[in-house]
Amino acid sequence: MIVQEKELFIKEHLLKAEQSPEQRLLQLQKSALPLMITVAFASILYNSMTSFYPIYMATSFPQLGSTHFGIILAIYEVANLIASIVLGLQIGRVKRKNLTINSSIQLFIATLAFTSLDLLGSTQYLTFFILSLNFRVIQGVASAVIQICAYSFATFEMNHDKDTYIGYVEMAVGVGGILGPAIASFLYEYVGYVGTFVFFSGVVFVGIIQSNN
Repeated sequence: MIVQEKELFIKEHLLKAEQSPEQRLLQLQKSALPLMITVAFASILYNSMTSFYPIYMATSFPQLGSTHFGIILAIYEVANLIASIVLGLQIGRVKRKNLTINSSIQLFIATLAFTSLDLLGSTQYLTFFILSLNFRVIQGVASAVIQICAYSFATFEMNHDKDTYIGYVEMAVGVGGILGPAIASFLYEYVGYVGTFVFFSGVVFVGIIQSNN
């Protein structure tokens, strides 16, 4: 059994060695595109809440003000920063694809969980605030992991064209940041609070599918 596994490993290694640089580049590009899409989808969630969440809070939980929303928004970046530092020290010891998929699933669950907050009454504003913070922390950590894995992929796997692929990651982050508020504002106006988060959960789910390619 061990001999067969070694023979299979050697065979796969030889097949990879026989690939031309063009074939190797094409293979890596195919694996890079789904990752860039996942990064863009994760980035959408950061700024998307700025366009409608304060409106929803003012309507459903008037006890909460702009300071509370600022904390909800900022906690995402705090979680993102801490997760980036921790993962940056350990990235060489983990499997990037598996980590990206797991983080995308966490991002999906946290985003969909926001729909449950619509069940709370106005007197439960503290519960709403605390749960919002918790969900944003999960989103921030998951987003950080996805982005770090993308940068790691560009650095280690695409070393022949590293600068280009780092640029692709930055572009994906930028596109997501631009589209998030515009899409969220439009959705909130026409499908409401729950519908908006259901849509964004679906977007993240597409990212999960792309990560498996």
